[in-house]
Amino acid sequence: MKSQKAELTQAQKDELKAFASIPDDEIDTSDIPEVLDWSGAVRGLSLMSPDERRKAMEELRSRRSKDIPSGDWTRYEWAPPTGYIGAY
Repeated sequence: MKSQKAELTQAQKDELKAFASIPDDEIDTSDIPEVLDWSGAVRGLSLMSPDERRKAMEELRSRRSKDIPSGDWTRYEWAPPTGYIGAY
């Protein structure tokens, strides 16, 4: 059963219009790390069926594991992003 989508209030619509009118160069993104390497990104991952998503994620995991033969991510200072689909 799908949930009902609530309509936006006029105040919310006005706020979204105000945000949309801000030029990109005036938005402070200094607290957000920029992803420069999108070579492993998967387009539409969240729109895939569960079987397609599982297959795509297995492929991504195997690609990452080839970089570190033991697959032991805990030995490194960095960790692969979690919950951030396009960062692989």
